Amino acid sequence: SKDTLWRDKRLGRFEQDEFGLLIIDECSGWVEDNSSWHNIVRYFNQAKVVGLDATPLRGDKKPLLFDSIACEYPIWDAVNDGWLVEPIQQYVMTSGFDMSQLRDQVGKDWTAGEVDRAWRKERPMQALAGQIVDWAVKEGNARRKNYILSTLVFNSSVEMARDLADILNRRHARDGTGKAAVISSLDTDLQERRQILADFEAGEIKYLSNWGIATKGFDCPNIEMVVLSRKTKNHALMQQMIGRGLRPLSETAFKLNAAKDAKERKAHAAQ
Repeated sequence: SKDTLWRDKRLGRFEQDEFGLLIIDECSGWVEDNSSWHNIVRYFNQAKVVGLDATPLRGDKKPLLFDSIACEYPIWDAVNDGWLVEPIQQYVMTSGFDMSQLRDQVGKDWTAGEVDRAWRKERPMQALAGQIVDWAVKEGNARRKNYILSTLVFNSSVEMARDLADILNRRHARDGTGKAAVISSLDTDLQERRQILADFEAGEIKYLSNWGIATKGFDCPNIEMVVLSRKTKNHALMQQMIGRGLRPLSETAFKLNAAKDAKERKAHAAQ
C-alpha cells in the first residue's frame, strides 16, 4: 500500500525505472497536500500514471492531480447495462427532528455535530427505527415468509449509530424484528468488525448501524436496504452511500459475466 511504500527507505528497494505503469486506486485521495502519493509518483518519474475511482469527486472541492479523464462510466450506465442492481427509492416521513439548527452555508456540508443535535433525540429516533423495521420486515416478507432485509444504516455520528442500534435491539427483544450491531471508525477494531460483518452476511445480524466505515472501499454485497439517516450536501458521499446497496449478490455476480446481453444481466442482478 502507499502507506508503507512512500517512505524513502522503502522506495529505495526498487529501481526508479522498474515500473512502467502506476495504478492509483481511490485516486480522489491524490491531491496537492497528499505527500505520500507525491513521493511515489516523483520517484517512479518515468512511469505512466492511471487513477481509478468510483466517485472521483471531493466534498472539499480540492482538484485531482490528473490531466484528463480517459474513461467515465456513471452509476446509471452500469445499472442500465445490468452490472449493478437497480435501486428502488422510498422516502419516509418522521416527526420530531429540529432542522432549524442546521446552518445552510454555500459550498459547505453540514457538520456532524449540527446534524446530531437536530436528530439525536429519543422520540424521533424511535420513529426512525420504526420506519426502518417496518420496511425491512415488509419488503422481506414480500420475498419470503419471516424474512428481514439485510440493512445498512448511515448515521450522522457514532453516538447516533449506538443509539439507533440500541433502539433496534430493544425492538428485537420485544418483537423479534432483527438484531442490530454498530460499526464505527472510532470504537470498532478490525477483528471485531470482521466478526460483525460475518454475522451480518450469515443473517444473524440484520441491521448495521454505521458511522465512518461503510463508504469508500466498503464491500458487502449482501446489503439489501440502505437507510440514509445522515443528512449531507456532499454529492460524492451520497453516491458512496447509495452505492453500498447496488452490488449484486456474490452468488449471482459470476452469472453477469456469462450473460449474453444487458437484459439477461439485469434479470440476474435483480435476483
